[in-house]
Amino acid sequence: MFYKNDIEKMNAFNSLLASESLKVSLNQLQKLGEKIESDLEYLKCTDIIDQSCITDETKMIQKKKEQYILGIQKGKIYSYTEKRGDGSTCTRFKTRPNGQKNHISATTYEGLIDKLYEYYKSKGDNDMLKDTFPKATIWKSQRGVSAKTMLEHKRIWDKYFANSTIASMEVKAITPAVLKKFYDELCVKYKLNYKQLQGIRGVISYIMKYCVNNNLIAHNPVNDIDYKDLPYAKTSGRKDKIKKTPFPVAMIPDILKWCEEELKRPRVNALHSYGIIIGIKLGDRYGELRGMRWSNINWVEHTIMIDDQSVPVYTMNDDLSFSYEGHKLVGHIKGYEEPVAIPIPPEAYEALKKIKELEIDEEFVFPENGFRHNTFNNTIKRMAKDLCLDPAKYSSHSLRATMATDLYLKTHDIFLVQRVLHHTTPEMTQKYIKDLDLDEKLRKIMLSDDQGNDDNDDNGSLVIV
Repeated sequence: MFYKNDIEKMNAFNSLLASESLKVSLNQLQKLGEKIESDLEYLKCTDIIDQSCITDETKMIQKKKEQYILGIQKGKIYSYTEKRGDGSTCTRFKTRPNGQKNHISATTYEGLIDKLYEYYKSKGDNDMLKDTFPKATIWKSQRGVSAKTMLEHKRIWDKYFANSTIASMEVKAITPAVLKKFYDELCVKYKLNYKQLQGIRGVISYIMKYCVNNNLIAHNPVNDIDYKDLPYAKTSGRKDKIKKTPFPVAMIPDILKWCEEELKRPRVNALHSYGIIIGIKLGDRYGELRGMRWSNINWVEHTIMIDDQSVPVYTMNDDLSFSYEGHKLVGHIKGYEEPVAIPIPPEAYEALKKIKELEIDEEFVFPENGFRHNTFNNTIKRMAKDLCLDPAKYSSHSLRATMATDLYLKTHDIFLVQRVLHHTTPEMTQKYIKDLDLDEKLRKIMLSDDQGNDDNDDNGSLVIV
């Protein structure tokens, strides 16, 4: 009867193994492993638990081990008859673990499950970095980190780690010296700046923190690297570029003319053309355009209050893929900056009036259904192509950069530009003041013959005020 039970259990296991719908996800597998270890620790307290409780708990643990192995194992379990030295026979159970040439066998089904569990659990101690990354990513995501951040980590992994030598190394073999060599090679190959290097550091750091937390390694080697000594690209004070290139300021009239002609076309999405006009005149981010409410506009004073934005929402799936769920309003502008009232230029004011006349939405100037990020960007790229520019260089953020460049060239007041862009620091605004040939202008001023003449007194001496 015991023999029959084991065969039935084996057949049931093999049936579940073939059922894709019953496969355990990586996230569930990780939690299951933690639960089994917790239950095993509980069983160690046998001095305070009666025998019936121990038996029930053991059966539950055995079931969880089966589930755990089903989430990993690919090969079926087989039974065979083994002849003993005394001429008698016994039934044994065997299987070949993933990636192994040799079988694991046991005299009972439960014994084989125990051996398989111990095998896969111990194999985790020798996991390569690429095997650990998915587990560490799930672990990180369960600690209050947004899916958008995890998506950025995944992109960094795919670009810099996935096909590297270090990805195929065992985690415990990754020393500070190995990491230093890896960083050096990346800096040279990709000409990384310090900010990019810190993004890469963030990914390897949380992987190693996961390993320390799960007793796979004793110390995080990331903490032993002096990142200031790495050969990252040393750039000028304007090292951090903005997301997209601004349109040439001289082409702003051409852009407005393009929008005017676009609005004459049949079956065109008018919100896109009006969005370009408002974006290039107000300098708002796409998310802030989406967050504009009619109640934010003071039609008498010609001002608009910028106090909200929409941000992309993602969900992380068990296979570490990401699903885009649209944009949502968050109730504040970027960086939790203070709301700011911005004067509305005439072209933008007229565009707002035209949108109002369309009666598309009672609350929002740019409702999501008619103003999706991708389609708006596609319109901007089409406009760039029509203006004989490289579409790949331009997006909705180019409108913001163009407005900042235009305003600075008119005023040369970085603090004024900072207020319109609602940045917290002038250093952030400085990123937008690019391609202005500042060095050449400074050279002309400093080397001109009449520099400083207006500041000389009657005796020819320089007056410092």
